[in-house]
Amino acid sequence: MPGSLRPTLLRANLLVDPLAIAGAPELSWMPEAAGPTVLGAVAVQTHYRVGASSSLDKLHAGDFDLWDSGFIRSEACSAIEFLGDIPKPGQDAWWVVRLIDADGGDSGWSDPAMWSERLEGWPCKWIGNDAARGDDGEVSFDGASWIWHPDEPAKNAKAGTCDFRVTFESTGSAVDLLVSGDDHYTVEIDGNSVLADPGGADAWKKPQEASVPLKAGRHAAVFTVKNGADGPAGLIAKITEGDRQIVSGPDWEAKRPGSDEWTKANKVADYGDAPWGKIKSGLVLPPPRLLRREIYLRGPVKRARLTASAFGIYTVSIDGQEVSDEFFAPGWTDYTKRLHFRTYDVTEQVDGDSCCLSAILADGWYSGYVGFGNHRDHYGTELRFGCVLDIEYEDGSSQQVITDEDWRTSTGGLQYADFLMGEKFDTSFEPAGWKEAGFDAADWSQVDIGAEFETSMEPYPMAPCRLAKPVLKAKAIGKNILDFGQNTAGVAIVSASGPKGASVKLRHAEVLAEDGSLYTTNLRSAVAEDTLVLDGAATFAPRFTFHGFRYIEPVGEAKISDIEVHAVSNLSRLTGQFSCSDERLNQLWSNIVWTQLMNFIEVPTDCPQRDERLGWTGDAQVFAGTATYAADVQTFFRKWLVDMVDAQREDGQYPMVAPVKVAGNDGGPGWADAGIIVPWAMYQAYGDHKVLEQQYDSMEKFMGFLRGRSEEAGAAPEKFHCFGDWVSVEGDIPHDVIYTAFYGHCADLMSKISGVLGKEDKAASYAELYSSIRSVFQREYVEADGTIKGDRQCSYVLALSFGMLDDPLKSKAEARFADEVEKKGHLTTGFLGTRDLPRVLRDIGRTDLAYKLLMRDEYPGWLFPVKHGATSIWERWNGWTPENGYADPGMNSFAHYAFGAVGQFMWETVIGLSPLEPGYKRFLVAPEPGPLEHAEGVFDSIAGQIRVAWKATGAGVGLDVTVPPSTEAVIRLPGRPEVVAGPGRHSFDSRVT
Repeated sequence: MPGSLRPTLLRANLLVDPLAIAGAPELSWMPEAAGPTVLGAVAVQTHYRVGASSSLDKLHAGDFDLWDSGFIRSEACSAIEFLGDIPKPGQDAWWVVRLIDADGGDSGWSDPAMWSERLEGWPCKWIGNDAARGDDGEVSFDGASWIWHPDEPAKNAKAGTCDFRVTFESTGSAVDLLVSGDDHYTVEIDGNSVLADPGGADAWKKPQEASVPLKAGRHAAVFTVKNGADGPAGLIAKITEGDRQIVSGPDWEAKRPGSDEWTKANKVADYGDAPWGKIKSGLVLPPPRLLRREIYLRGPVKRARLTASAFGIYTVSIDGQEVSDEFFAPGWTDYTKRLHFRTYDVTEQVDGDSCCLSAILADGWYSGYVGFGNHRDHYGTELRFGCVLDIEYEDGSSQQVITDEDWRTSTGGLQYADFLMGEKFDTSFEPAGWKEAGFDAADWSQVDIGAEFETSMEPYPMAPCRLAKPVLKAKAIGKNILDFGQNTAGVAIVSASGPKGASVKLRHAEVLAEDGSLYTTNLRSAVAEDTLVLDGAATFAPRFTFHGFRYIEPVGEAKISDIEVHAVSNLSRLTGQFSCSDERLNQLWSNIVWTQLMNFIEVPTDCPQRDERLGWTGDAQVFAGTATYAADVQTFFRKWLVDMVDAQREDGQYPMVAPVKVAGNDGGPGWADAGIIVPWAMYQAYGDHKVLEQQYDSMEKFMGFLRGRSEEAGAAPEKFHCFGDWVSVEGDIPHDVIYTAFYGHCADLMSKISGVLGKEDKAASYAELYSSIRSVFQREYVEADGTIKGDRQCSYVLALSFGMLDDPLKSKAEARFADEVEKKGHLTTGFLGTRDLPRVLRDIGRTDLAYKLLMRDEYPGWLFPVKHGATSIWERWNGWTPENGYADPGMNSFAHYAFGAVGQFMWETVIGLSPLEPGYKRFLVAPEPGPLEHAEGVFDSIAGQIRVAWKATGAGVGLDVTVPPSTEAVIRLPGRPEVVAGPGRHSFDSRVT
């Protein structure tokens, strides 16, 4: 008889119809209600049957020549091991599933799904173009002089520091700074930090630029230069406002630190003279490489698949049509250890007698600018592209086209393309028709062959980065600024026209200066500009860069007809819709989701706008729980956790960032622990045993590192790296408290993980370690009255959240914590303490205080940025305040998801939804309304869609819950007994006492 269920969302390795699977996949589906009626206990999957065939025709005929599982008694609908025959490399497998419900009802076969086995080996050659990459051009310090303090010869100065000062009038617009100092330098204007050198050796060789908006009036710029060792020392600088320039020279003032006496600076040398000579810009921005080959076809094509990868990032086209809308392929990994490839179905594009296969190859993460400090070439300098085009003809023959010596290469309209610096496209340099068959490439060069190193080639394991909807349109505001209404990470597509040489430059910024101009100082060395140079009309859609921005300033003489903004992200399926009676909280949730979209680009980055964009581990571990409510992040984090393993040190320590570049490989407490905390969060959200198995050996290695580092079971060593409770409001807490708390938490999680994986001996061992660490924590850091060392909110949050205390100390610490929060009236925590702050208050019976903090719209608080128009989460609680303006631009992102970790509390307490069993097989619905009148959450869990909606009434709370098939909900409402609800729609009410 017809069943109450139907299987949907069929996936192989958690991907829809993937074209490159290595070996046997894990299969999954989602049982949905077959109709709108209330389902009750019938809607439980009791059996499933999988059928798999080597062709779609065989599948339709019921000829399951690869696998017929038969009916298997099981409620499982994910991580189903494929036990059939594996297709040959490059061949397809088609599959269906049918379900039996608790009443014996049969769903019938699902719609077909498929996967394809990956190619065997890597038959192509790596090709590129190693022509000169371009010289970093000379900067314009003309007219400026090198200066130093007059009390010593600057060309042979002692190690030490010197301050320089110049005052100037501004008309009330932005001034442009150009600065260099031997060895290191910083710049302040009116006491506000505006610029610093990139660090590293010979920092003076990398001059820095910044645009600083100023009010009309007089201003003072102070330059501090540190000569790191005996030898040449000096400052050279230029301040430009419109046509007026102020250059460093003997009329500037100098003084030594600690002295109050300013004196005239000493001119050491004219710009260009020894010992410094001419200075290059420090930027190397080579043009992307064009690659092409024409293919002659043998007849009608039955199937064509293209597999491609690169050391760099690429787009690939057939006869001018891109084979995919993906961005930044093949993605970011530690290329020395593994490189991903993508496979595309191009059957519809391979047609006719011939076609042209072409690619554009840009720097990307491989050799472009990544991180802070203007560093590039992190993996190598020789960009390479490789692809294999497999063609099957209708007559049964086949043809394989690979990258080899037959390809040709040149450069074109793209003058440069870089993540941090932007793209520049000059239409007059673009060879017309170069992507199409018949183009004359006689003057193009032969390709260079061979990669800089060998690496493991693996299929891309997650949803690719794509343009996200909706498209953002702008409204014009003052000073030629366009406001797109939403801080986002993405690209602006511009259509413009003009005579040859006319241009439009798009300058990007997250926020505006007080005078309404773009505020770009917080971008540090990221230029974040895209430029289109015209010869007629053109549309420019950047493909090899992205920016974090809300505002755009178009500069140039071209006539613009349209600009539209698209977000880019790897998040393809948003899962959580939150709403409540307070629009400020609705905006906060929107800000959280947008900030996650902005930073889930290949790796979980810290921010998308400035010169950083690294996969910070501490940020990821505090946000992972919230991330699972907002979007489907299972494959995203699986992939990134492999990056964590690749970045793990030999001694077991996890890094600050993964992949490891620019920042260090010693994460320290609260950062390194992501290697255990994030897999556990994935298990809770998705029931993902595989990620625990995948990471287990690495996690054990990390625990071994902690054992070896600690003085005794849990006691912090005398010296260790620790970022602390990053950007906390009232100062940090003792780092040994952080160390021991996170060590204990990891031991506790490892005990639970070992138990899940059936490793009972290890589970017991880690439980014993956890107990020992708790004893050390209480002995070393907790006083008899419950005071925890540091006596700040973070100290209590970590101790109580991680279960580090026994009664009576626990009860005393809870009371002191609540008193401290009540006395302050606001939070004081940074990255490590903020996530669990409201949850701990809820768990100790002070949900009222948790809501007080959540609803606070004054600094510091989550709704303070919302009150002032924020559309994303800020990095700092004081990113901007009315009293002080913008915080230190050296570290002040307006799209940084760490403090958005409060989203987990919003779902688990405001909506009241949390898993009781991994993967929401059994879940809790226990809303605590607080001051709110109503709330609703619609959540697409791995088990199906859950809806929770409640409304406060005069008598209590009215609650509606939709429970998906094959799950059950535990309903807890004040004033009534706990209820267990099966699949279907249910209504409850309570009387609050």
